[in-house]
Amino acid sequence: MALPLAALLAGCQVPTQALVFIDGDPQVRASTRALCVIVYSGRREEGRVQYSRVVRVPEDVTLPTRPPIHPLESPNALFTVEARGCRTSCDDCFVTAHATDRFRPGERSELQLHLSEACVGITCDEALTCLEGECVLPDVTEDGELPLPSDAQPESCAAGSSYCFENPRPGPGSFDACVGDAFAALSTNYGLLTNVSGVWEVEHRARLDFGSMVCLDGGVAVAAGQRGSLLERGPDGVWTSVDVGTT
Repeated sequence: MALPLAALLAGCQVPTQALVFIDGDPQVRASTRALCVIVYSGRREEGRVQYSRVVRVPEDVTLPTRPPIHPLESPNALFTVEARGCRTSCDDCFVTAHATDRFRPGERSELQLHLSEACVGITCDEALTCLEGECVLPDVTEDGELPLPSDAQPESCAAGSSYCFENPRPGPGSFDACVGDAFAALSTNYGLLTNVSGVWEVEHRARLDFGSMVCLDGGVAVAAGQRGSLLERGPDGVWTSVDVGTT
């Protein structure tokens, strides 16, 4: 079901538009009773609000939802969309996320916003947004997604060191990290991420918090989690469960 925000934008009948896909973690969905959506011209820190709308959840809209946004300025204008998960009104919000993109003339693009449980209570600088517990730049990639918290300089960590916390570093959304001879690994509440060539990628979606990791040579790593769980990464990048006491 589309947000009522779409009705405010219906008067601008141009083919150029962006569909904003808004979703949240199960815990965020369960706690959200009001969804606030704010559309800015340019970047959020510039403060040029074009639209602001609050809708009731689940009476008016359910998550996920996908409201359309149309340009009011040039057909290739920069814009930012902010979504807030709130308990009663826009003055009682507990999680927020925003993303910045540019309209593409004559095209329908997609912009994705995810309200993460790891971002509950996290306050970022005005120019940054929260993604999986980390404050990151809000500029989306070509496919409309915010890049996962990443560090394009893994080589600055010494090979074989036990920890490398330059960026991202452990916080509400990340638990531990390690560096091997050819890759870096990071344990987050989003899953197990690895960085081989400067880009963090999710290799294994894990529900348990893997709070201890060791990276070895040859692309091998071991991650220990709750209740005695243990995962091992092979040279092929595949994580498999290991019985404690067999290695």
